[in-house]
Amino acid sequence: MMKSSGTSAGVTTRWRVIDSIVEAEVLLRNAGVTDTSRLEAEVLLADTLAVSHAKLIASYTDYLGAEERAEYLSRIARRLRGEPVAYITGRKEFMGFTFRIDRRALIPRPETETLVEHVVEQVRSSERRTTYIVDIGAGSGCIAISLALLLPGATIHAVDISENAISLARLNAAEHRVSERVAFYIGDLCSCLPDALRGSIDVIVSNPPYVTDAEYPALESGVREFEPMVALKGGADGLDLFRRITAVAREYLKAGALLAVEIGENQADEALKILRRAEHFTEMRIIHDLAGRHRVITGRKTE
Repeated sequence: MMKSSGTSAGVTTRWRVIDSIVEAEVLLRNAGVTDTSRLEAEVLLADTLAVSHAKLIASYTDYLGAEERAEYLSRIARRLRGEPVAYITGRKEFMGFTFRIDRRALIPRPETETLVEHVVEQVRSSERRTTYIVDIGAGSGCIAISLALLLPGATIHAVDISENAISLARLNAAEHRVSERVAFYIGDLCSCLPDALRGSIDVIVSNPPYVTDAEYPALESGVREFEPMVALKGGADGLDLFRRITAVAREYLKAGALLAVEIGENQADEALKILRRAEHFTEMRIIHDLAGRHRVITGRKTE
């Protein structure tokens, strides 16, 4: 990026930062791929230039070099095809931490922070010196790693059926320097965990696939075409994985231990019925996200 040089020769062959942003904003808005075209235009340019958003704003009158301009237009073209911004930048903020993200795993959502915040609150209030947590469906590792960073006394066992997702999660754990406290396993639910963990876990946390078969075709095209379907679809009512999680949780949780699972906003009633039918849980609750939607179901393993 070059500083403004007034009316020096050749200026017409260069592109001001602000002009490039406005051009991209118009393209994105006209394509209808986003409701936040200006913000996304700025985010993608800041990422292209490897500068902060504040630095970008302060550089509006500077000029882009030809290579910077070409790279920026390439990123805008990807967004115009519907690719999510997080996959283009390769990064996503979650719980105040930055995670590497790509098509190997679902993009972390702000709503899932409700799940993590509740688990952190419950663990801290228990005043345990050591806590053993299982994260089912680890994906990018954002839940497990956030818990490790926020709960220094916790050891986390993170499971995912996707080898690709686990490879990404391991990279994130290494970047955040928690690899010694977060163990990763490739397998279906808890089937890959050591037998010694049965009956010894303090918390099982999960953000499983919960989009219903009927809802999936109506998702935004950027979600359907780019994010892994296995991390989204949860069966006819979206609760196929939740049913299985409640079954295995009985085997792995200690008496009095916590089960916390993210659900869809219209699934609370059925999820509560499933948990009641499991007959091994008490203190069942529905937690709302910041938008007031049903987001998390919790229960405690009976004695």
